[in-house]
Amino acid sequence: MIGVIEARSLSAADAPAILLLTETIGQRPEEPVNYLLRGEAWLRAGDRRRAVDDFVIARDLAAQRFAQSAWGYLDQAYFDRAQIGLAACQDALPAGVSLEAEGQARREARPIVEADSH
Repeated sequence: MIGVIEARSLSAADAPAILLLTETIGQRPEEPVNYLLRGEAWLRAGDRRRAVDDFVIARDLAAQRFAQSAWGYLDQAYFDRAQIGLAACQDALPAGVSLEAEGQARREARPIVEADSH
């Protein structure tokens, strides 16, 4: 979960959104939109690492749901927005650095749903 000191370093607009979305993810970890919106908030707050984690989860969940749905327009939109968010994070890095590979190593060490839902 987000600590008090950490929350204080976020903008007045992003801190409540991130806290609420973290709580919502704890209740509904299967919903890609919650990760997508929190990833966008992390990106606005300048925390690209956490943004990448959330964008990858949102993209993967949306892709799973899209594959299982005859009418997956929303899931396709979530997937596309997550890809755009990942591209924005990647553009801020030096050439050759892969956020996804780095993010995968962090997720294997500390699953984001479990870590952020406490």
